[in-house]
Amino acid sequence: NTKILEMNFMVNVNMLKAKIIEKNIEKKKIAEYLGISPTSLNYKINGKTEFKGSEIQLLSKILGIEKEKDVYFFN
Repeated sequence: NTKILEMNFMVNVNMLKAKIIEKNIEKKKIAEYLGISPTSLNYKINGKTEFKGSEIQLLSKILGIEKEKDVYFFN
């Protein structure tokens, strides 16, 4: 078993919001997929709280940005 080190990451707010709009995915659905509340997701998207590494992995998959996720998320 590989243990994922849980680090918190900052987000490029404008790029992430633009990608969510481009993909036309409801934030409610994204929050559900990540296992967090829509309010928590909004805080994270707006840079008020940080994303966990595991959330970034899932979100990157949903948005199809696995290869360029370092541009969206950084620590």
